[in-house]
Amino acid sequence: MTVHLELRSITKRYPGVNALQGVSFMVEHGRTLGLVGENGAGKSTLLDIISGVQSPDDGDLLLHDMPWAFHGPAAATRAGIFRVHQEQALILVYPIYQNLFLGLEKHFTRNGVIGFSRMRAHAGRIFDELGISLDPRLITGTLNFGTRQLVEIARVVAQSEILKIERPLILLDEPTASLSGPELQLFYRIVSLLKTRFNASIIFISHRLDEVLHLCDQILVLKDGQVIDADVTEPTETRLHSLMVGRERPTDFYATNRQRTAFGPPVLEVTGLGSGAFSDVALSVREGEIVGIGGLVQSGKTELGRAILGVEAGRGDIRILGKDVSALPASGRIDLGIGYVPLHRHRDGVMLGRSIRDNIVLPSLRRFTRSGFFSVSQARAFADERMAELKVKAPDSDTLVGSLSGGNQQKVVLAKWLARNPALMVIDNPTRGVDAGAKEEIYRLLRDITHTGCAVLLISDDLVELIELSNTIYFMANGKLSEPVAADPHSKPKEQDVISMMF
Repeated sequence: MTVHLELRSITKRYPGVNALQGVSFMVEHGRTLGLVGENGAGKSTLLDIISGVQSPDDGDLLLHDMPWAFHGPAAATRAGIFRVHQEQALILVYPIYQNLFLGLEKHFTRNGVIGFSRMRAHAGRIFDELGISLDPRLITGTLNFGTRQLVEIARVVAQSEILKIERPLILLDEPTASLSGPELQLFYRIVSLLKTRFNASIIFISHRLDEVLHLCDQILVLKDGQVIDADVTEPTETRLHSLMVGRERPTDFYATNRQRTAFGPPVLEVTGLGSGAFSDVALSVREGEIVGIGGLVQSGKTELGRAILGVEAGRGDIRILGKDVSALPASGRIDLGIGYVPLHRHRDGVMLGRSIRDNIVLPSLRRFTRSGFFSVSQARAFADERMAELKVKAPDSDTLVGSLSGGNQQKVVLAKWLARNPALMVIDNPTRGVDAGAKEEIYRLLRDITHTGCAVLLISDDLVELIELSNTIYFMANGKLSEPVAADPHSKPKEQDVISMMF
């Protein structure tokens, strides 16, 4: 057995919390280690240490059996450690090929002039090797999020070749959170190529436990900053869930028996709605109903949600509580009772550099303002109540959102809208990058708000989630909406019966 990376008793402390406590494990050369755990278990902190972003307070790291202390991510990259983040690090105004070799331009420079043609040719060859059909001259920002994620992975291969790294270690942090359909299958093939053709070892983090079971040779479970199991024997989704959260996963994880089945009048009515991404959409969502929208990446479903909110231009009629809002901006629609959970929470959902309190009260500022003065004490008390309701794990509401785990950040996004008692929630992939325990809590929240009368338009890439949570389901393919599919709690459609509607 050749050990590529070994961690010995790694500990990392932050004020008021031990993020990692005595973590030890090994990654064998040419194998894939799956790293699973709830949000806040310490997974991202662990990757920060391996990739040189953070230094441990105690413990040792060995690379190829040699002690190693990284001095920043650039040093880790030169040593052959590459990280693909869930939240991407690409420059959107650059062509794809420039992103592939970002920071390594000197390798294409002669007499002070960058050889862009050689750079493009090299990028094209990398794409050919990986089976990615993409023109490297395209501007990166014109790609959808899932395709950009494949570019991130291609960049790892490109940079390891330029740096002449014979045995790269690749850290994949939730790389599939925005992938579906053909892109997901391509990702699986690329992971196999990384090991066989490019001689890589991989650490793979995902909340999709079926993917972990499919892709990984060994699975390590973290809980509260400690290793619970360094090599799970006979792993199953149920077994992993139990190790991660300390309890068995409920048989009825989606609690369909507690779904609402009687609905009030329409809250949202859409007729003849169209945009550059979809056309002639007609649907309604009634009081207390969850209507699901499924489809592949770039099907138009995310753009539909944004058009209903009013942040994306659309043609057609939109009514909220019987009022025509087609000509209203997003602010006017929010005043009428819309809440919106976006697909990309870091970009559109939260202010990472501000406190939990600031984020939660942002849509409700007038509530805490009297005679031009803002009451910080009232806002703090209000935010503390919302944190308790949604079980946000943080020392207090002054904690910066950027320091929270992905699941807790998503709860903050939900909290700021639920605090307004919305009539309609448009929610795009609410459990993207969220662990099983946080998923269970978010599902409970969605059920609970329907029983208060809130209507929910649920957009999701997770087909099982869509089927189990929704009362009615539509699918988008090439910008067209399907006929509705009934999803009564007692007679849910099967995945195999509806998946063809996504193509």
